[in-house]
Amino acid sequence: MHIDYAAEAFKRMTQPQHGPALNDRQTVESLVSYPEFLALTDKISDEKINSIAQTVRNAQKSKYAKVTAAQKYTLANALIAQHGSALSVYAQAFGKTQDEFTTLVASV
Repeated sequence: MHIDYAAEAFKRMTQPQHGPALNDRQTVESLVSYPEFLALTDKISDEKINSIAQTVRNAQKSKYAKVTAAQKYTLANALIAQHGSALSVYAQAFGKTQDEFTTLVASV
C-alpha cells in the first residue's frame, strides 16, 4: 500500500466531512490486513496474535478463505495496545514518526 493512500484513509476516518469520526480501533481495523500492518503484528510476542496474523496472510492467498471481522478486531486491539493510538500504529507501519505522519495527513 502506498503511504499517501494510508494517510488519506487515516484522514477520512479521523476527520470525516459527514458523520462521526471512527475511534482508534476502527481506524486501525479498516487497514489491518495490509502487509505493512501485519508486519507490525510480528513484533508482538503473543502466539495467538501471530497465529491470527498468519491466518490473515494465508486467507489473502486463497480464493475461498476470508478474513473475519473478529480477526481484524483482535489484531487492531493488539496493535493499539502495543503502540498506544491509531496515529502511532499508522506511523510505525510506514517507518515514520507521529509528527511526520501527521504532516503527511495534513498535506493530502
